[in-house]
Amino acid sequence: MADNGGGTGGGNTSVYWAVRHGSKANPQPPATYSGGGAAPRGNVAVRNVVEGHSNANFNAIGQPDHPGLFKVILRFRDADWSKVPVDQQKWVDSVATRQGTDRILTVFVPAIQRAMPDTNGQWADMPWEVQWEW
Repeated sequence: MADNGGGTGGGNTSVYWAVRHGSKANPQPPATYSGGGAAPRGNVAVRNVVEGHSNANFNAIGQPDHPGLFKVILRFRDADWSKVPVDQQKWVDSVATRQGTDRILTVFVPAIQRAMPDTNGQWADMPWEVQWEW
């Protein structure tokens, strides 16, 4: 499987997220942020991975309408519906709402409050709540 890129997001004592270029046949990575290490609160570090660290505290996640939860919205266009595996089509159809020619599936994922890892700033092994790849 080609590694085209992906991303993650999750809680800690605030919110961290990262979007990365893959390692195969991808565009030139963005310029390197000179600060090094993980992005400070309220900042973004630009490397081959763009990392963000929110300035909000953990108890602000999802406020005011879905406290403590990440809201993930998935959109399935009718034009692309045949690309979705048949077993997943059945499940999505049973839980998604229709908006015009789209199926919209909203999932709420509990945020996890964690202690900082003892990995010298290596966040790659963290079990983030939301992960995606392309």
